[in-house]
Amino acid sequence: MKIIEVQFTPLSKIYWFNPENHDLKVADTVIVKTDLGIEMGKIIAIKDINQNEIDTREIKPIFEELGIDPDKP
Repeated sequence: MKIIEVQFTPLSKIYWFNPENHDLKVADTVIVKTDLGIEMGKIIAIKDINQNEIDTREIKPIFEELGIDPDKP
């Protein structure tokens, strides 16, 4: 299973999301739905993981792909 690691601020915790059919890359900005509401975060990694390692019900899909790197002018 492919997952994306998203961080909401530079020093915040890393969260996993399901990229579904989106064509994403590291440094893209995405909109995701969290327990606290809709959040914007930056993809810091894309990984393949074994589905037996985690509870896949906890991996939420991304809400929208912005595809922009906020660090570039």
